[in-house]
Amino acid sequence: MRRSVKSNNPEKNSGFTLIELLLVAAITAIIGLAVISVFSAGLRAYYRVHTADKSKLDAYLFFEEFEFDLRNVSAFSEIGFEGEAEKLSFAGWFNGKRAFGRVTYEVEPNNKKISKVQEPYIPRGDKSSRVIALTGFRSLQFSYGSANLSGPKPKWEKRFVPESGIPKAVKVDLSFECEGVPVHWTRILTIPSAENAK
Repeated sequence: MRRSVKSNNPEKNSGFTLIELLLVAAITAIIGLAVISVFSAGLRAYYRVHTADKSKLDAYLFFEEFEFDLRNVSAFSEIGFEGEAEKLSFAGWFNGKRAFGRVTYEVEPNNKKISKVQEPYIPRGDKSSRVIALTGFRSLQFSYGSANLSGPKPKWEKRFVPESGIPKAVKVDLSFECEGVPVHWTRILTIPSAENAK
């Protein structure tokens, strides 16, 4: 029978064996990979939700602002309601109802943006302003309804001339992408002052 001899030299017995070091490195690598994969999955989910919500949120905000402006359309002989498929202009209030003048929405299809221009009728400190109302859409078109909108097949025109007064409603067809999937929204916005403008 062999006896193992223990050395009293502390330098010889201290330290880790190669197997212990390899085991610790493997466990650390596994834990690191798990943390990185969870973190990257969270970032991917955040990015996907953030971009999807941004496209939809921008569209919702555009519609809210556009509807607010249409509800403030006024019948004013100096500034008539003019409408085309990619441009809309009317008399209305803006800047918190401090200024009255022409409000214009103009689609720039090449740049994929729609601009909103506000020009005061009588400048009293209010200057003309141009802001970007919406960006990043695929297409946006306006249509105008003047009569028989409650019938089975309402008639929508791509053009509206000032001599016709104010249309009863404006239909907006908006297409954009959300997470790579094409989305198409159609919204019909009524103009309350159209009934009083006759």
